[in-house]
Amino acid sequence: MPQTCAQCKSARVSPNRQPSLRPATLSTIAALMTDAPRKPPRQRRRRRRPGSSKKPAQPSAAQVIAQRAPVALDKPADVPLTDEEAARMRVHLAFLQRHRKLLNLKVNANEDLLLNGKRQPTHRGSCMHLLKKVSRSRVASVIPRMQPEERAAFLRGIVRFTTEFEFVLMYLEAVKDVASEKEAIAALVEALEQVDYQEVSGAQMRRLLELIAELFDDAQRPHLLLGLLSSRSFREALKRSEAALPDALLGIMNAVSAVQTAIHAQRAQPPTADLRRGLELLLATDERTLTAYPKRTRGRLLRAALEAGVQTGPALTGVAVLAKGLPPDHKDRESITLRLAGLKMSIGDETEAVALLERLVAPRKERADRPRKERADRSRQDRADRPRQTKESKPADDSPERRTAELWLRALRGRRIGGVGLTERRARRTPGFATGLHIRSQKPVWIRTGTPDMAERFESAAAAYNAVAAPSVAELIASGKTDDDQPFVVIPEFSHTANRGLPGDRSPAQVTAEGVRILWTVARFGWTLPRAELFRFAFDGHGRLWLTDILDAETCTVAEAEAQMLEPARSFVGAVYERAARTAVPASLEPSITAATNMAELLAALTIDRLR
Repeated sequence: MPQTCAQCKSARVSPNRQPSLRPATLSTIAALMTDAPRKPPRQRRRRRRPGSSKKPAQPSAAQVIAQRAPVALDKPADVPLTDEEAARMRVHLAFLQRHRKLLNLKVNANEDLLLNGKRQPTHRGSCMHLLKKVSRSRVASVIPRMQPEERAAFLRGIVRFTTEFEFVLMYLEAVKDVASEKEAIAALVEALEQVDYQEVSGAQMRRLLELIAELFDDAQRPHLLLGLLSSRSFREALKRSEAALPDALLGIMNAVSAVQTAIHAQRAQPPTADLRRGLELLLATDERTLTAYPKRTRGRLLRAALEAGVQTGPALTGVAVLAKGLPPDHKDRESITLRLAGLKMSIGDETEAVALLERLVAPRKERADRPRKERADRSRQDRADRPRQTKESKPADDSPERRTAELWLRALRGRRIGGVGLTERRARRTPGFATGLHIRSQKPVWIRTGTPDMAERFESAAAAYNAVAAPSVAELIASGKTDDDQPFVVIPEFSHTANRGLPGDRSPAQVTAEGVRILWTVARFGWTLPRAELFRFAFDGHGRLWLTDILDAETCTVAEAEAQMLEPARSFVGAVYERAARTAVPASLEPSITAATNMAELLAALTIDRLR
């Protein structure tokens, strides 16, 4: 176990600590959580009046632990004690003389002279040999017979000169019974910072964990454990005694361990349930506790929270605190603010989401609000003062995050239908649909509404969307009726409908084969469409064809559906060629299409044509 001295407290820092949690964090956060300073301020000494019986104030338990072992043990035994060490040694010798019989000390003549004060403590080796004669088993046997106050005072005197952690544990347990909660917590934190857990036995570790569980409440434990888990020796000691974890720590240890791994990992960690719970436990605290963490740790906690997608309101408040602490020139400030606004929207906190989004679009709005002449003059001046911009160096006002923020604001302030905020009155590339944003998931969507007399048709369409579980049929996100009885369906947003043209890399032969395969799949689920116009299909951003509009779909047997879907499939093939090539179906393909008697033959003809 590393030894320390009063002149060199920095030796208490374990070499196993990772750099992102500095050693002072443990005590700093504990002090904030208890409204108590890490070390009591030094009080001005008052001159005692003659005859006054008032005893001097005793040092706090944290000070006792911090100042223990005042004699430097790393020096040779024949090096004389310094004046300061000798003065403190006289205090320890007086304590041993006072409790000589209780401790059952066996001393030689030289040591007897030291205890009686007839010889000054100068030889380092002799003094240390005497101090080591205090038996752990003897102390453990006598303290149960003492009163709580007497036991704490007795152990305080021993802890001042010993380096054995067992005595520190005894003292902590005694302090817990007689001192205030704040003083007991401060003493425990001071001890935790000094421990070399490689030297701690399993029984001692269990007692230490029990003290942590008893003194720290549910809100404090996660922060304390996060600091402790940054020490490799603590993690190894924890594994040795994991089976004896107190119930109060058992539930949160895995969660905090997942956070500790995430903030030290070089890559993003999978958003497991333990990681989310650990982040929610740590972030659901007051602002000053979070800001007490080092800058690097705050940044990694923020990153982990955004990647894991924490969902609870108190945790998101903590995320907002961490985001607010980012420097103005932080490279990811805009993307972090946008993701935080999305998390706020996902839990329904739209007021805070709007505030965050407005903060993002403010520079663009300020520029748009300037008078036209002022903007023109400023633009000319900017062009004269700065080099020509390239596509790679776009103005900050045109960042994707700010454009997305404007879209989200439009959705939050626009008309709502089924949890969707409309962003355009009518989609420019989507006949029959309007564009919108699903507020809770922030997914761009298409929404179609109808008149009250179309309610049955929309219900049938919603049933078809849910029944046809095919990968090329659009997913139904929401359906229902508005307050004025207008039916609606909501599906994901696509690039554009097929009636507006084919992607440049898709040939009519490829698209027709893909479309017929989709229609055949719908029939195999027992559904049929009366027509298969191009506007019922759409392309995604990768050029893949999807069936998006299944209004007027009807259910029937599979055989009936396949037979009824043949003619709509033929008309779809002709429409694709006419839209893409401005011509009819090729003469080499026309006979095969006309001769097809079922969907399988039609698809075979299209596949052969595509492979030519």
